[in-house]
Amino acid sequence: MKRSVTSIGRLWMLGFVLIASTVMLSMTGCSDDTATSLTNPTAGSFEPTGTIQGIVRDSVTLQPIVGAKVSIGVTTATTDAYGQYILADVPATSDALNGSIADMYRMTVDLRSVTSPVAMATATTGKYPDFVYHDVELNYTSMNDSTPCPDFVPDDADIDSDSNNDLSTCGTNATNHDTPVEGMVASVTTTVGKLDANISGVVAGCDSSGFEDEFFTPVAAGYIVKLYSNSGIVSDSDGNSSSGQDNHLIGQTTTDTAGAFSFSNVEANLNVTITADSTDGTRVDSINNTTPADGLTLALTVQKSTALHVCPNDAHGPEIVAISPEPASDQTPGSTSVAITFSEAVKDTPTASTDASLVGSLYDDIEVNFEGDKAGNVAYSLAWNTARTVLTATFTTGSSSLYTVRITNMDSRFTDDNNVAAAMGICDDDSVVAALTGNPYGVVADAGSTDCTVYFSTGGGATPAATTSLTVTNATSQNVGSTSALLDWPVISGAKSYNVYCRQDQLYQDSTTQAGAMEYVTNVTASTYNLNPSTLVVSGGSAGYIATGNEHGLQYACLVRGYNSDLVEGADSNTVTIKDAVGPSITAASAVISDGDADGNADTVRITFNETLGETSAETASNYVFAVDTGTAPTTTGAVLCSGTLNQPVTGCPATANVVQLTISETQTAAALADNASDLLTVSSVSDVTLNAVLSTGNVYHLSTGTVD
Repeated sequence: MKRSVTSIGRLWMLGFVLIASTVMLSMTGCSDDTATSLTNPTAGSFEPTGTIQGIVRDSVTLQPIVGAKVSIGVTTATTDAYGQYILADVPATSDALNGSIADMYRMTVDLRSVTSPVAMATATTGKYPDFVYHDVELNYTSMNDSTPCPDFVPDDADIDSDSNNDLSTCGTNATNHDTPVEGMVASVTTTVGKLDANISGVVAGCDSSGFEDEFFTPVAAGYIVKLYSNSGIVSDSDGNSSSGQDNHLIGQTTTDTAGAFSFSNVEANLNVTITADSTDGTRVDSINNTTPADGLTLALTVQKSTALHVCPNDAHGPEIVAISPEPASDQTPGSTSVAITFSEAVKDTPTASTDASLVGSLYDDIEVNFEGDKAGNVAYSLAWNTARTVLTATFTTGSSSLYTVRITNMDSRFTDDNNVAAAMGICDDDSVVAALTGNPYGVVADAGSTDCTVYFSTGGGATPAATTSLTVTNATSQNVGSTSALLDWPVISGAKSYNVYCRQDQLYQDSTTQAGAMEYVTNVTASTYNLNPSTLVVSGGSAGYIATGNEHGLQYACLVRGYNSDLVEGADSNTVTIKDAVGPSITAASAVISDGDADGNADTVRITFNETLGETSAETASNYVFAVDTGTAPTTTGAVLCSGTLNQPVTGCPATANVVQLTISETQTAAALADNASDLLTVSSVSDVTLNAVLSTGNVYHLSTGTVD
């Protein structure tokens, strides 16, 4: 809690100014004329000092507290027999005229050595808290006697509060400071109570409109009750129990079976905040109050309207989180149950009732219909589970038909126990079903967007068999940039069409993989499908055989399922893998030989490959071997991808992950390294991001001709 000291005001009367100046000089002294002179035109910055005087006393009895140690860091004092103290020669913190504040003092009052009215060293009860804190400002008001006006910044409306733009004249003193003349004494009163007060109370039901039936009812056991000191401390005191500051948590407890709670040995005459929360955080309340005098108990009761009344803190109503059967799924004809699961219990109200005899029950707003040989309404029954989280509609279905179960205006039908309306969640509005191609379910959308609709079909025809003969006919020729992976399988008995599913797997440099989830790709009528890896994107993935950022490779696992006229899928086929199967090769005429340190000998060789490389193998120096016709062949001492996942781009290299810069021993000049057909660079064990090794037909680079074999 901040304790600011208010200045006396501006002094404009000359006589008063002269008197105040005398007071100022007596406080600050005149030993350093260069720092405080009012006439020296080259005087240094003026730093006024003042005095903080205060008193520490008991907040209940107002008795002076003797022996408390008061500190602001730069100086310390101890309260005398009257509870008073003085902190002298304290640098001022703010200019009250200009509104500028350098900082505040954080005052600490240490009560552990107090001798009266409580001997803290020996007392066992009724002691004071260990510490009290203040924020203290030491203000002064200037004579405003310099020219121009102090802190004046022309044409800057944004800092008017920190300038004297509103002053028409200031003075004629041409020094570089103003004369502080008042407000140099700060008066601070600290009151603190003994740790001898008690609180007892009860937590009851909500006191808001709509919850009248629970107002007098205590909550169950286990509600969490917390006691905090707050910034509205009685008698301008920052005291709280034990060491701490404003908004310090004094204590915590829980309610018993009668909703009751209590706190003991709390600081007397202290403003506090008491909070109560249910264990799940959905019901809360807080009240502000003042602890009683020494030895007394503050009683918080429903009858006196001082109890805590916990009300809902619930921002979400029941939301549909699961539906069975799944939308557009195909079900076996016969007795069918459609289950709608909510995220929390639905309140038992007449509008949510499954009692068909009640007017306005759920039966009024739930429709079960089918589209088939004899389309129309279907007789059904409704039931809630014991927890009232699952609503089930049960009815008999026929074969080869389309069914819908629709709850209209569900947000006005369902709420939770806190009267928060239900939400659609994952359930589709009837407008979504009506918008399906050709509107196969025959839905006429109702107004609004809260008409939960479950839709599915029934079968009756033969389920397509599974095939184990799915193949990729061009698997061995798959390479980076391939646009065709031809899936082929035999005709499946009972299938009218086929659903193709694929997943994307992450392929890492240590040969491990992380499989994705199978996702629907397409439906085809023929028993073949030409998949394009360069455009196939599954959830959260990248297209092609290389992950975004070149970190690792990608491969695809695919399968097919037969699909009959009843919208029934058959079993999974065998799974085939589609991946880059061709290794990298060196790009012809790509070598760049450099003498970076200009000493006449080659020290780097940059080589380009035709595709992205795996960083681990590409940056293994021993994978690159030089041969020369005469002299000593360079040794590769380092290899780095010009733009690798673990490296910053290499200076002078293209920012791609298919270019490697080799650091070599300086045994050959750049010209000698490429002047003979015997000057070769042989690459081995380098692989691409899908772990295909460099091709044996593309791993030898002729440095003299730029050819590769």
